[in-house]
Amino acid sequence: MKILIVTKNWLGDVLFEFPAIEMIRQQYPEAEIVCLAPERCREILEANPAIHRVIVFDERREHRSLLSRIRFVRQLRKEIWDQAYLFHRSRTRAFLLLLAGVKERIGYGTKRSWFLTKSFPEPQTPIHHVDYFLELLRRAGIPCRENIPYHFYYSDDDRQRALRLLEKHGLEDFVCFHLSANWGPKRWPPVHFAKLADLIYLRFGLKIVLTGTAQDLFLAEEMMRNVRRARVISLVGETKLGELGAIFKRAIFLVSGDSGPMHMAHGVGTPVVALFGPTHPDLTGPRGTADKIILSYIPEGYTSPWYEKKLPPDGWLSHIQPEEVMQAIEKKDWIRLRGIPPEKEIREPAAQPPLKFKLNRPVNNILLVTLSNIGDVILTTPVMMTLALQFPDARLTVVAGPRSRALLEKSRHIDRLVVYDKQAALRGKWNFLKELRRESYDWVIDLRNTAIPYLVRAKKRSPLFRRFHYRSKRERNLEVLKMMGLELKTDLPPFDFFHVSDEE
Repeated sequence: MKILIVTKNWLGDVLFEFPAIEMIRQQYPEAEIVCLAPERCREILEANPAIHRVIVFDERREHRSLLSRIRFVRQLRKEIWDQAYLFHRSRTRAFLLLLAGVKERIGYGTKRSWFLTKSFPEPQTPIHHVDYFLELLRRAGIPCRENIPYHFYYSDDDRQRALRLLEKHGLEDFVCFHLSANWGPKRWPPVHFAKLADLIYLRFGLKIVLTGTAQDLFLAEEMMRNVRRARVISLVGETKLGELGAIFKRAIFLVSGDSGPMHMAHGVGTPVVALFGPTHPDLTGPRGTADKIILSYIPEGYTSPWYEKKLPPDGWLSHIQPEEVMQAIEKKDWIRLRGIPPEKEIREPAAQPPLKFKLNRPVNNILLVTLSNIGDVILTTPVMMTLALQFPDARLTVVAGPRSRALLEKSRHIDRLVVYDKQAALRGKWNFLKELRRESYDWVIDLRNTAIPYLVRAKKRSPLFRRFHYRSKRERNLEVLKMMGLELKTDLPPFDFFHVSDEE
């Protein structure tokens, strides 16, 4: 017996079909199961043990013309097909199977019942897409269990290649972000991903791995431009689907919009944070075997699912804030369940250290004046890390000398670097001062003890007269913060002197 299954075109939809395909295999264990699918889905279909082989049908390129479709029908007619299940709603595909002489053609009969031998009406109420395909089998007489999860399959070669890639980047405990989706409104903004990356890094000290195809590089670049503190490794464009599934298997969890890779991660048993907007989680939500967080937003005047061209002018998923996602993640126990030692989980402070005093207003803009020599500047980096942990949302402007510019300019902890050359002419010093005066500052911290804090607009300045208790320059720099009322921590994370591209 030979059975042909006509799949849909997208990765997520094919995963939704896997439980039905496996039920067909269970019903007909001796049959040869062949899938008719586009090239983009070939890899994941061939990895499924219930499927024997794949025939590629490319209606947009290779099989676009009438002549090419005639040749395709002739190719199908060389084999004897006992049954075909049409999971795709296409009338063209149903007609091609009629011409190919498939004996029994089974599917939902929306506007194509003439081409089918067994035609069934679609379910009257919306149901999850996994159940949509299983319901077709039930109506065709194949018994199916309720609430069957889908699984994503990959080969041992995929697993080995993924392990080599992770080892190359030094990745052991990490979180995955998938930035893309097949429709723009289903994508969470890259700047939100960047903020969440910083929050995860400060809370758990975990690296972030970006995934996607080469077409998603622009999203990865935009996100990484906005990352301030997190350690981010981009694997965008570097993996095939099977390798990607193996990488997801090793991840602690994945954050993604409604996308095929989100379903892949859930299909390999990895927890997911799924962000939904114009699509509805009851219809296309994750149906794997792992835990999940589903966050959704529907703008006023809209419904979900939404298929119309009119979209919210201020964006869709942008209304789901990174802090909201982080709070949902913290309520889960995914990190401890993966067996990460407690000492690794708290490499970064779990929260902002308490202040010795209450701030009357939030600190949003900080100016830090460092020293001149490279070694001295390195000894000021604990001050920068303390400020980054105490005020993670604040904008940090750093004044440094020309020799230490290259040391600091690539750090994600610094938002603006202003170079001060004390050997410059009067005009150069005037331009330097104008650059500083572009903004007003909540705090100005001067480690050089110059007149700069009194030449800019500031609400709070480091003290001019200081009495130090330490001889170490590092400790003296931190003592200036203590004079301003901050409670200091000893377990500061290391300062990053380089951009992620340098690390790669």
